[in-house]
Amino acid sequence: MIKLLKNNRRNNTDNTSNPDAQYLKSIKIDVPNFEGRHDPQFFIDLTLQLNRYFILYEFIESKKVKYVVMKLSGQTSQYWINLGNRRAARGRPPIDTWDRIKEQLETKYVPPSFSVVSWTIGTSILKVTNLQRSMSRNLMNSSSDVVPSIRKVKLKFFLNSEPALEMTYELNC
Repeated sequence: MIKLLKNNRRNNTDNTSNPDAQYLKSIKIDVPNFEGRHDPQFFIDLTLQLNRYFILYEFIESKKVKYVVMKLSGQTSQYWINLGNRRAARGRPPIDTWDRIKEQLETKYVPPSFSVVSWTIGTSILKVTNLQRSMSRNLMNSSSDVVPSIRKVKLKFFLNSEPALEMTYELNC
């Protein structure tokens, strides 16, 4: 009887009529464990990957917390256990949201000198460099005398919705 109910429930939630939902559920994303490396880039990439994972699989907050705690290993797992014990000893409630977990781990594993703005600028410069390489490669492989119309790339960075920095790069294609 129980087996029959499970099968009926499974059939009711099967999204065979919605190919997009079926496709999304078939995508497997491998989220790496976080072992406590003091590598700000890795930490930011990991949190972005986890955010995408949670959106794709429509995680509720309590499942996000359980999943993240499960992905902590080594030094970070021990840090998390110790943090929970300290909070309990002080009569504070456990951390129960993904955002609060990110805050705690960022405080521990991302140095204060690391700037997301500098990371963003560095990433943008890398993208411009890759664009320039790609355009140069395309020109070399092209048999026509077409000259690309992009000569300059202007990057604008904002901090709290206010312009913070503007950079212009000339492409040498």
